[in-house]
Amino acid sequence: MSPPLTWIHQDESVFPPPLLMYLGKQAPKRISALGNLDILKHKSLALFCSVKCPGNLILQTYDLAQRLRQAGVTVIGASTPRWSVNV
Repeated sequence: MSPPLTWIHQDESVFPPPLLMYLGKQAPKRISALGNLDILKHKSLALFCSVKCPGNLILQTYDLAQRLRQAGVTVIGASTPRWSVNV
């Protein structure tokens, strides 16, 4: 069962400040999220993935993701390749 979808509006304290800082008036009025919103309070790392990455880079990134998870780092991904489901 998937966690419920949560809508976060600009005036809420959990709305990510960088969205407003970098996008200004073009920032979305609301965003959606799944899962534990407390992770938004921690430093995070975003990974942008591509299907055209060399195999060795994909393996290095997978290893990095495993180490980040073990260290408790919040990682936000923009795509869901099959291997990321296991991270």
